Amino acid sequence: MPTTTHDEKATARDAEVAALHPDVARHHVRATFPARIVLRAVEKQETGEKKLPVVGDSYLTVVVAGGSILFYADEDPVWLAASIPTAQVVGVGSATEPVIEAQPFVPLLRLSISEPGTEPLDLDLELFEFDGVALHRQTDIADAQAQWRALLAA
Repeated sequence: MPTTTHDEKATARDAEVAALHPDVARHHVRATFPARIVLRAVEKQETGEKKLPVVGDSYLTVVVAGGSILFYADEDPVWLAASIPTAQVVGVGSATEPVIEAQPFVPLLRLSISEPGTEPLDLDLELFEFDGVALHRQTDIADAQAQWRALLAA
């Protein structure tokens, strides 16, 4: 679960991404360990020394703009951690991840991505709603799947 620090960072990151992409919906996610590996592998943007950490938390703000899914990390300033063309998303589904909390499994959104001639890679993301102050785990993955399908089809 997000801590107060995660909420504060999400607030700052949300404002920065909103300034970069006005009038575009922002989505808040936590990249699972396998998702961080996938994002590092498919990274299309030159980010210099910055890479998503393999270990630790990876809360990101995501927008779909200009035919790509853009993943922003950190804050003050944010940086583009990865960019995936929406045309490479070949499936939208769900998955679960075990956690050490009262709820034993967390529902995840699964985006399957593939470049031509390759096997799909699954990008599992924990979804959060952001009310401007705090992150709240989104557990209705069925609604999220429908929203993401519509978002990617636009």
